[in-house]
Amino acid sequence: GRYYTILTNDTTNLTITGGMDVDITDGLLVGAKYAIVPYNRIRDVFGEAANALSIGFVGASTSSNTNKDEIIRWSGSAWLGAIWAKTNGPIGWRRGLSTVVDDEAIPRDEGFFVRKRFNNPSTEITVTGEVVPHDQQIIIDPNYNLFGGLSVVDVTMTNTGLSSVNFQGAATSSNTNKDEVIEWSGSGWLGAIWLKTNVTPHAWRRGLSTDMNTNILEAGSGYFIRRRNVSGSTWVRQSPL
Repeated sequence: GRYYTILTNDTTNLTITGGMDVDITDGLLVGAKYAIVPYNRIRDVFGEAANALSIGFVGASTSSNTNKDEIIRWSGSAWLGAIWAKTNGPIGWRRGLSTVVDDEAIPRDEGFFVRKRFNNPSTEITVTGEVVPHDQQIIIDPNYNLFGGLSVVDVTMTNTGLSSVNFQGAATSSNTNKDEVIEWSGSGWLGAIWLKTNVTPHAWRRGLSTDMNTNILEAGSGYFIRRRNVSGSTWVRQSPL
């Protein structure tokens, strides 16, 4: 259920960016099945920049226009420069003044933000593709990870597949070593959700004691997972099929 970015391939070999994860030992994948699928690019998710307004995404002729909508991605440590739709020649998706990003790939598990300016129409995004029948393994790196953008079903915290095995919990909200799930309300960051581990069964909480077991992570909505541990962990997200 893991994915890797292919750098080159021929009839007998695949070269992937960054190599295998450290827990994939020699011979472990002998006989394993795999599929080669294209990444979703900016132009795949949002369409061509020339047609951006048809889905409610307001473009501009210059990067200095303060009324344009923006796509904002996370690098793993900071926000990347905003992406916008350039609507006069040459038309296309841009970052900054002139960097062309029409074909910039959005990894499978990554979330992203769409910044809508006041009074601009709502943006409707339709993403098509196969819903895989097997579980997906997601690597949670140390620090902040922006996940969830292309998940296809709503899921409660209890059913996320996050647990004390892959998510560092705590006995109290004051513990500064606990991992956290952080959601965006539409206007600000909500209080972090954490896993209380001194009760049976373990329970999801926000703040001191607010029960978040049935809190829903919505399909298509991005959220941060803050990994406090210096090492990453593996999260197995179940297929909805």
